Amino acid sequence: MSKRDLLRKLRSVRSTERGIVPDQAWVLRTRADLLERIRSAEALSPLPASLRFREAARTFIPARFVQWLRTPALATLSVIAAVLGGSLVSVSASERSVPGDFLYPVKIASEQTRLALTQGKADRVRLKAEFVDRRVEEIKTIANTPEKKSPERLREAAIGLKRDLDTVKNQLKEVKQEASAPETAELAKLVDRKIEQVSQELKQVKTGVVQQDVKQAVAEAEAQAVQTSVAAVAVLVETKASGTEEQNAITDEDVTRALESKIRDLRASLDASTRRLMAMSASGTLSAQTASGTASAAPATSTIPELAAASSTLNEAATLLAEKKLDEATAKLADAVRATVVAIAIADQLSSDAEVAAASADAVPSASASSSQDGVSASSTEPAPSAGAATTTPP
Repeated sequence: MSKRDLLRKLRSVRSTERGIVPDQAWVLRTRADLLERIRSAEALSPLPASLRFREAARTFIPARFVQWLRTPALATLSVIAAVLGGSLVSVSASERSVPGDFLYPVKIASEQTRLALTQGKADRVRLKAEFVDRRVEEIKTIANTPEKKSPERLREAAIGLKRDLDTVKNQLKEVKQEASAPETAELAKLVDRKIEQVSQELKQVKTGVVQQDVKQAVAEAEAQAVQTSVAAVAVLVETKASGTEEQNAITDEDVTRALESKIRDLRASLDASTRRLMAMSASGTLSAQTASGTASAAPATSTIPELAAASSTLNEAATLLAEKKLDEATAKLADAVRATVVAIAIADQLSSDAEVAAASADAVPSASASSSQDGVSASSTEPAPSAGAATTTPP
């Protein structure tokens, strides 16, 4: 069939369709039937949310992107993101940990990482001083937590604080070699102010410690804090001597106030140790220690000269300070700090041994009294001879 024939047939069909007129009754009946079926038809249930999301994703997300999501590269990135995200969460949770906690090594590792990423020795000293504050807060937290392992944790925290204080002292001496005089002076004042507060807080913690080894660890940390503070003042004095007041912004009054504060605190510690030993000697505690055989009275007489020698060195530092000899006063103060640390350590050990000996001496008489009471009770319960046996005489 040619194209012309096909067009002719189509025209004839169209003409025939125009001539068809349906019956009106049939049209109405068919229309009513269709409407009835539409009304009775059940409404379709809504599509699930997952299916709607999938259809929307197919509409708006390119197919190439969907294929890339299924590649191993995305899986690797997901694993890395999970590890890094978990690490950040662990570091955040470890900030509240204390020595002995599971996450405490994570806290220390994060601190070491921050130190390694810090540029400049001055910034490292500032950051390390911040970590010293953390160590003190850890000690206070452990001291206020009644647990069986608290003494062990407190001792570990005190050792960590002592280590950080020693680091601050050594790094502060290195700062003055590369930093400017104003920056060195500002940093030395910051360290002196922070460490002086640390020393005061450690004194309060030490008063509540019972175990001798833990108390000794806290005392050593306190001694290290005093030495670090004196080292900061020494840096102030050296910085002042290296330039004019306009260059380093340090005055004689600043150095004098810092040295006077150190001398006053050391003298108070020496006086407290001397009074404690004198009170124990007057109350007979040291005598009880001698009577128990654990020690003799000689340590008491040998400790007082140690305290007296430290006090004498401290007085020499005060005299040099009054004469405005700041360099010599600072050096003498460092000697006084070392002598004071030794004297107070001996005094603390002596008082602790005396208390233990006194407690043992009190326990011995109590045991003897108990044994005597048991003997008396036993003799009082023996049966007495009968009257007949006692009065019988031979014929």
